[in-house]
Amino acid sequence: MKNFHFIGIGGVSMSALAVFLKHKGHFVTGSDINPNIALVGIDTAEKNKFANIEKADYVVTTGAILEDDESNVFAKKLGKKIVPRARLLGEIAKGFENVIAVSGTHGKTTTTAMLAEIFIAAGLEPTVHIGGISNKFKSNFLCGKKQFFITEACEYTNSFLALSPTVGVVLNVQPEHLDFFGTFENEMQSFLQFAGQSQMVVAPKGFGANAITFGKGGHFCAKNVRKTKNGFAFDVCKNGQRVFRLRLNSFIKKNIENALAACAVCDVFGVAPRHIQSALSNFCGVKLRAQVVCHAPRVIIDYAHHPAEIAAVIKSARARFGEKVLAVFQPHTFSRTRAFFGAFVDALCLADEVAILPTFAARENAIAGADAHNLFLAIRGRRPARFFPTHNAARDFVLGQRGQTVLVLGAGNFSQNFFENMS
Repeated sequence: MKNFHFIGIGGVSMSALAVFLKHKGHFVTGSDINPNIALVGIDTAEKNKFANIEKADYVVTTGAILEDDESNVFAKKLGKKIVPRARLLGEIAKGFENVIAVSGTHGKTTTTAMLAEIFIAAGLEPTVHIGGISNKFKSNFLCGKKQFFITEACEYTNSFLALSPTVGVVLNVQPEHLDFFGTFENEMQSFLQFAGQSQMVVAPKGFGANAITFGKGGHFCAKNVRKTKNGFAFDVCKNGQRVFRLRLNSFIKKNIENALAACAVCDVFGVAPRHIQSALSNFCGVKLRAQVVCHAPRVIIDYAHHPAEIAAVIKSARARFGEKVLAVFQPHTFSRTRAFFGAFVDALCLADEVAILPTFAARENAIAGADAHNLFLAIRGRRPARFFPTHNAARDFVLGQRGQTVLVLGAGNFSQNFFENMS
């Protein structure tokens, strides 16, 4: 048994890994700037963090923890063994017979959840590490057996390069995290390296690796797509031949491609179509991913914090509900806003009306000209737009709407707080 202390244990991946280690019999503590952390049986009290670090054999950190963070400085002063989150995930993964790692700029969490629900339906008892709270098993971690480890694989700071999967999934690659990668070319090279470390690769056609492909022109594609009451129905075709009809419980059209990627992975391991059909027709999804939290008015919370994700959810919501769309957006980090400023404006202007909240800074300091108010000013010339300096004002505005679909978008704290207030 070892003693682990997690700095930033409130992170969705960090908390999952902490729960895994505790389940395996290790002693686990943690600290986080978020005072509302509640992990059963794990001491996360800020007043105890220095004493817990002193006791720790290993101190786990993430890329979100700054070098001058007081807990980080204290651990280094004591000469503690510092373990990056990605390395810990990689070491854990080595204990499983098959590792399915889901990467991509968008859709990782949802696709990981799809695979988890399919493998559960097939009775394969997977162990699952997911970057969100599964509505199926009410957690970001599921402890199963050692045959299958299904994990989300994040590209930020090259974290996914700590994995050598049996099957590496690349859902898509678009410019993202340029504060780390610098250029899109560098980002693409990291994804290609991840694919090279995988025994088998599932990716879109044209990705550039010897892969099992999905989507338009791929080995696995969708034909005869139709809307249904709860989502979409389509034929899953392999190498041009219809294999089975699938009903997907999701109104987000992009999830058709995510489902095809999941089908390709299942084909590798011989998972029967009936299990895929059963799981995805009843797909429970992930907390804060296209989640309807109110019906009068209709309010949908989605984690979308990249222009492509925002555009996709606005288009899907309008197509599904056939009414005007109000997008309420909290930008996530100044660097991302600066990098994609014009694209954010274009994506948000797909809505009929836009409301902007102050930037969720996360690990960053403010960048001149790249804050939420500048985004609001750019949108205001093209669409009716409002800027809300406080969460309460924005929440009151949202709940007062009628006759349109309200999308609460972003990866910051407004979506989480709104969800908790509605629960």
